[in-house]
Amino acid sequence: MNTSEGIQIVLNGTEVAVKRDMTYEELICEAFPDVTHSETIEWEVDYRDSETGADKVLTEGERLTCTAGMVIDVSYTDKS
Repeated sequence: MNTSEGIQIVLNGTEVAVKRDMTYEELICEAFPDVTHSETIEWEVDYRDSETGADKVLTEGERLTCTAGMVIDVSYTDKS
């Protein structure tokens, strides 16, 4: 995505521009575009709620409304 478009967030320590509404799956693909997705990989998407400051977890099938400066961390574990 062009950095002049979208909402500026911090994704895994790097500032990137994303769409305002991102799904769990879209955030994973944005954070790790080169990782092969399979049944043996377990994903975790953590973020800090900009309104409450609370740390939260986004789960499969959920959608997140991103706000400027939001910090999102995506990680994975290979279960194989």
